[in-house]
Amino acid sequence: MPQNDELELEYRIFERIAEEDMPIGAVSLHEMLEENGFSLSVTGVSRLLRSYRKEGYLERIKNQGHILTSHGEERRRYLASEMALHETMKELTETENGDRAEKILGILSARRAIEVEASYRAALNATEEDIAKMDAIIRRQYLEMERNEDFSDESASFHRAVLDAAKVPLLVTLYNFIGLSNQWQHFFVGTFKLYNTPTNLPHEEILRAIKSRDAEQASRCMADHLDKVIRNAEKLILKK
Repeated sequence: MPQNDELELEYRIFERIAEEDMPIGAVSLHEMLEENGFSLSVTGVSRLLRSYRKEGYLERIKNQGHILTSHGEERRRYLASEMALHETMKELTETENGDRAEKILGILSARRAIEVEASYRAALNATEEDIAKMDAIIRRQYLEMERNEDFSDESASFHRAVLDAAKVPLLVTLYNFIGLSNQWQHFFVGTFKLYNTPTNLPHEEILRAIKSRDAEQASRCMADHLDKVIRNAEKLILKK
């Protein structure tokens, strides 16, 4: 079974258990899985439940069934995030022809090239107004993170602000051409959350280099940041 199918199977089992106010057994889970297109025997479901218990995700209540542990609830939330990202990835790359992974990595490679150059130019050309704008965006990002709110739009705004500060209109045109909408930024931020990768710190490092007018350092910081974006996307793609 492909890894993403295994993850979906695990997710559906955990979601079904979480929906119930009482323990649920292998037979009921088997019926639910069959309805959702999974061909798995009751014995097979029982084996899965046993493996989840060993991982500490489930607790068996004698003669009743299983419930999620606190560790299992954390795992359920993680799986929900990963499944949502896979769906977003499908939506973003839905085409009649072509490989989805190839398209994503192609877009990311193009984005990296554009933004590394933009960071270099921003360090040379940014005005005090540009720098103040980027400062304000980072402050809003931290505020939204503290409130546990979605900060994807602010993250997208920071990258746009770097492009604007570069004062090279062609870079903005190229960026728009490859189609990096805010939905893409939601996807990128989602992978950073999923794989526990810091997001604000790289932005601060980029801005610090721009403020110092250190073009080489600004481009290095952006390259390192986007390399992490690419690695996170590759992790998700390899689970398809």
